[in-house]
Amino acid sequence: MSQVHPLFVSRELSEERGLRKDPEFAWTARGVVASPGGDRHVLTLFEHFFTNRAGERRRSVDHVMTRFAPDGAPVRQAVVEGLNTADAAPCALPDGRFLVTGRDNVTMVVGADLASAALATGTGRWAARARLTPSGRAVCLGGGVAVAVTETPLTADPLPALRPVTTFVTDYAREFPAAPPTFGPGGGDLAALLREKLGYRMLYGLWDAVPLDDETFVVAVVSRTKYLRQRGGDFVFALIGADGSWKGLLDLDAYRDGAGRGTRYDVAVARGRRIVHLNTFGLYVFDDTGARLARLPVEEKEYKALKAFRLHGVDPDGSLLLVHEKQNLLVTIPVPDDLADLPAAVADAMAAFPKARSAWKKRHEVVSTAHGWQWIADF
Repeated sequence: MSQVHPLFVSRELSEERGLRKDPEFAWTARGVVASPGGDRHVLTLFEHFFTNRAGERRRSVDHVMTRFAPDGAPVRQAVVEGLNTADAAPCALPDGRFLVTGRDNVTMVVGADLASAALATGTGRWAARARLTPSGRAVCLGGGVAVAVTETPLTADPLPALRPVTTFVTDYAREFPAAPPTFGPGGGDLAALLREKLGYRMLYGLWDAVPLDDETFVVAVVSRTKYLRQRGGDFVFALIGADGSWKGLLDLDAYRDGAGRGTRYDVAVARGRRIVHLNTFGLYVFDDTGARLARLPVEEKEYKALKAFRLHGVDPDGSLLLVHEKQNLLVTIPVPDDLADLPAAVADAMAAFPKARSAWKKRHEVVSTAHGWQWIADF
């Protein structure tokens, strides 16, 4: 059964920042980490847009970590001080703490009780994004151009050294430790394959690297020149081995299936080694070789609401974690063992969403700004 709950702003934080008095606030989910016990920790970007005395448009940025109970009740919220990047992602450590990484390669460690946040030790320019493999090792992005992995399970005292797996954009490799280039089928250079898939005029960067298991990673390679309103855009989802070997592509066409509006390159791994991708064209499921198993297009009425959501991972029970980008509501959708039952599960979740949203609105204050809904609650 699906679940819906708001991503709350605490009343204390709301009053401290003057959210009710100023419509120029944005509250954007950057990552959801689900614990085995059912709790969820959400990293949120809290932006305030303003005009300074010189008449220049500016913004201030904070990252906020919030713990939610399994039923969606907010438990604790804290600002992650010292994280200035506008693009960060959370990762759970085995001891209950959290690693928060950013595109500027700043790495923060947040306490399990959310009461503390500090720079990770022994990292230098460690990684722009980190995700855990089933054994606890970290798969990381570096400098937007390379994939690396730790040889030991991830800790924070200090962070373990990274072993480069592959570099995709050799012109920018100076930003990250040297790694061998990944080669395509038959020994062909990956750069040539990407040029064929993406267009020779494009520059390439990495969006994410998601572990399928300890030996295979799904790497989103995208065009740096895609703009937000462009339909589709140039991208591929590559399957890369931990040794840098090329294992194939997800069966997704950049223009027919597209990433749609915005930058939708998120994937998650569900039970049965199924790879799930959601964009504003539809929900897609692939097997571990990249072959397509299912597509639920937003052109069909029962799935139309999907285009407002972003995929943020998978719950321990196998449910997909989706966040409504404007209304800041988290929705879980069960993924049945039999994919023939998936269309009904998704349709039921989308049909139940409006009623659940209305129920929450009757119980909590909502501040609607130009940048979305801000749900306020006492923690």
